[in-house]
Amino acid sequence: MSCSKKLFILIIITTALAILPVAAEDSVKAVLEFKGSFLYADDPILTRLSIGNEGTEVIPNPIKSPVLKGFFAKDSEGKAIKATGITTAKEPIRPDKLNPMAFYGTIVNLAELFPQLAKPGRYSIGWESGGVVSQVFDIRVIPRYDPSKVYQATIETSAGTIVMDFFAKEAPIAVKAFIDMANSGFYDGLLFSEAHANDFIVAGDPAFGTNGARRPVTYPAEPTKLPMVAGTVIMKPAMASPPGNSSTFMILLGPKPTLRGQATAFGQVIQGLNVARKISQRPVSGVGSNAKFKPIKDIEIIRLTVTERTEANR
Repeated sequence: MSCSKKLFILIIITTALAILPVAAEDSVKAVLEFKGSFLYADDPILTRLSIGNEGTEVIPNPIKSPVLKGFFAKDSEGKAIKATGITTAKEPIRPDKLNPMAFYGTIVNLAELFPQLAKPGRYSIGWESGGVVSQVFDIRVIPRYDPSKVYQATIETSAGTIVMDFFAKEAPIAVKAFIDMANSGFYDGLLFSEAHANDFIVAGDPAFGTNGARRPVTYPAEPTKLPMVAGTVIMKPAMASPPGNSSTFMILLGPKPTLRGQATAFGQVIQGLNVARKISQRPVSGVGSNAKFKPIKDIEIIRLTVTERTEANR
């Protein structure tokens, strides 16, 4: 992940392809694809639609209406969003019959069809026509990260609230990555995976709390020369060669001078260090190498929010 990148829309597939009635058209499938794993607010939302015959026989094309009119979008409350925009995409040539293992389709910028998608929020997107339904994507549009602004993160956990500031100048890649993931809701629902009494705690691993449903994110490491003291928030290294960080972070509860220049310190707890210490003291399983230090009673990140700091609260 690069600092030059813009904030993204985290996209999660939430439903499978719909099952059509038992007929020849059973073999007709509509598939949506988005360019890349992450998309960004106010950027084009380029979407590829493919309509194909996965069967072994030539069949009539069940799609009779214009393909571009089949896209739909809904807001977080399930209300339909009207396609008020004008797309620059061209209507594809629609064959009367579909040959076996053949397909046709188009690429459309959904931000043109649905201008509302440029606003921060959560949306569902899909396509349907002639009884053929694509998979539905849940997307979350987030505000852009502005490196000229000062941000603060609030980590609401089931054990209390922790507030942290960022070291944006010293660790710009890690700070932007963390804020992007937080704004996208990546951390919400994850569990604290390690608790080392009065030493440090670990959270942000997508394998804990989501059954691995969220894909890991990796980006270059930034070893910092900042002091490693109680309340310093560092990224837990994801890989050694080349050095890389991920979403997993650690909150230190005491000095760790050996980590200076070795790990990425990207934040400092300014409120709730007592909460972090309380989490570290929770009983752990002690069983299995991957979960030896996992708290026996789950401690969840209920919500991780990022807000802009103003002069009043600095």
